[in-house]
Amino acid sequence: MLTGPNGFSHEFDLQNDEFAWRNECSYLVAWAKGFGDTFAYGEYTFTIGFQDGVQVSESYDLQQVDVTAVDIDSMFHTVNLDGSMDFSWTSPVPEQKYQARIYRNGERVLPFRPGTE
Repeated sequence: MLTGPNGFSHEFDLQNDEFAWRNECSYLVAWAKGFGDTFAYGEYTFTIGFQDGVQVSESYDLQQVDVTAVDIDSMFHTVNLDGSMDFSWTSPVPEQKYQARIYRNGERVLPFRPGTE
């Protein structure tokens, strides 16, 4: 179950939901597509119950942050012979986290966070 501000609550169907939450970036993508158009900043708590009765909860306070866009002229990529790709950019604000989303034929490929220059 995910709970949050303004009475928000969402119960997951772990057998049928297809979220691949490898990191918080995947979580945010799932949030944007799966939980509706209304978003409120504040504390969210994810609680999972196990068959043996144990419950584990994790909370995170999502706060609004003004992000400085990455200059497109600082982005570089190289396609390697094995089909992989190296992608980098110069971060305009080193303490902010940036993410690249790569698409192939209209489908998003797993997000990744390369090192910054």
